[in-house]
Amino acid sequence: MQAARRAERVAVADKAKKAALAKAKAEADAKAKKEAEEKKKLTDNPSRNWLQVGTGASKSGLAFTLKALRKKYDSLAPQDGWSASWGRTNRLLVGPFASFTRAKTLEEKLKAAGADVFAWKSDAGEVVERLGGK
Repeated sequence: MQAARRAERVAVADKAKKAALAKAKAEADAKAKKEAEEKKKLTDNPSRNWLQVGTGASKSGLAFTLKALRKKYDSLAPQDGWSASWGRTNRLLVGPFASFTRAKTLEEKLKAAGADVFAWKSDAGEVVERLGGK
């Protein structure tokens, strides 16, 4: 009878040990997956230099805003349009620029023409998406 109880306790302990190992493995896998996703996000979205030319709640409306700005300011015509989240609204960006100095140069040129713009540097991992239309 004692042997049966002992065998039962050993079986229960083994079961608990296996469950703990499985839980630890699942947690380690989840942590590794999260780290891999974060690393991919940082790789896909490095820190870059932009020129913010507007804001808007609707991403689809940003394309129309950019189109109007391109008609008004010729120096925006060759620039690609991008969008980044900014609190409850979205940034309308052009760029990216090779250096912050280049973004500042275009900023000064546009400000001289009357535009309300500013140079901005996105953080590594911050998602910046290309606008749909030109």
